[in-house]
Amino acid sequence: MRVGALLALIMLAGCDGALLAERTVVYREAEGPVPSPGRGFLRFAALADADLGWIHATGDTLIYSPIRLDPRRDALPDGLEAALEAGFARARAEGLTVVARAVYNDGFEGAAAPDAPLDRMQGHIAALGPILSRNADVILAVQAGLIGAWGEWHGSASGHGAAARRAVVEGWLDALPPSVAVQVRTPAFKVEATGREAPGAADRIGHHNDCFLSSETDVGTYPPGQLERWLDWLAADTRATIFGGETCALHPRNTCPAALDEMARLRVSFLNRGWHPDVIQRWRNDGCLDEIEARLGYRLVLEEATWVESLPRGDRLNLAVALRNAGFAPPRRPWLLSVFVVDGADRVAARWPAEVDLRTWRPGNHRLMTSAALDLPPGRYAIELGAWHMPDGMHVMPDGMPARQGLRFANRETWRPASGRNRLGAVEIY
Repeated sequence: MRVGALLALIMLAGCDGALLAERTVVYREAEGPVPSPGRGFLRFAALADADLGWIHATGDTLIYSPIRLDPRRDALPDGLEAALEAGFARARAEGLTVVARAVYNDGFEGAAAPDAPLDRMQGHIAALGPILSRNADVILAVQAGLIGAWGEWHGSASGHGAAARRAVVEGWLDALPPSVAVQVRTPAFKVEATGREAPGAADRIGHHNDCFLSSETDVGTYPPGQLERWLDWLAADTRATIFGGETCALHPRNTCPAALDEMARLRVSFLNRGWHPDVIQRWRNDGCLDEIEARLGYRLVLEEATWVESLPRGDRLNLAVALRNAGFAPPRRPWLLSVFVVDGADRVAARWPAEVDLRTWRPGNHRLMTSAALDLPPGRYAIELGAWHMPDGMHVMPDGMPARQGLRFANRETWRPASGRNRLGAVEIY
């Protein structure tokens, strides 16, 4: 169906008494995956890598970056702070979002994995906290890490147990701003850290399952015989918490129908594109890889928008937008969604926040209604929606937001890559 306008059978009176006709525009959904920040398949890339541009060129927007602390375990490695700051700047410029994890090793070294004493781990968290906080706009989540092999909380040469795990989680929550989620390796570890067995506690603590869909226990993620119990628990907990991870082996649970069902059930926001390659190939062969890629995290689709297309100067533009989240999960970071009114030279003539929390836009249908007076010179103006990740409580969008960090709706012919905004249509001011 061609994008078009349907003239509504509703006439409104303007401030000068003239009758104003409402216009409804119906939008077309894009086919297949649409890249947008903070969701999708992620790529493995250290922030210190000089070149991150190749990742955006693939259509992916997420990177998993380990922060290696093992060259010197008594302090941050020399040059690490500068390397991280430069890496975050490159990620920001390339439109990438980061899932970070601080680690002391790249796996087992003999029978156990070398890590660090608790006081040293706490010191490293305190040292990394300001760096990560300054770059929170491009961080999707920080995984608790540090303990054991790959920072996955098993095989610790230091023998770390529940007390150390709780201290690490509490350390990250204290060191990072409220907009940054902290992920733990199993749901039982979240129960342990919060002291609460009911799901829904501490929505900043999310989950990374690094053997997702890979056995009847997800290779130790769940106790034997308790898969359904914990899936029910996670289905409730992920109403407000972020879930992501990677697969690690072929198993009947990662066939296409089963995988799609569980991704929707647990509201999966991201998965590792590179691991496990046999599972990724299965999804490709069986025809569901594109659907998974399109639905990981959020997929916001504009359905239609209604506004009065010709207004007297100083009158209010009332905008009603119907949209659908066709993804597995809501947007997981705090976003500031704003309406932009743009003149013929592509300059912003007016803008105002839409006053909605995108994190509440779970899969399904949603409606946005917003309004502002337009005291603008006569002329024709474009109407656009733009959203960028902002710290909690920030209600004014700074100028010069990076275009590639803008949230992209999954529609044809609406995305404006130069500005990072989504065009709805136009209004005439007279």
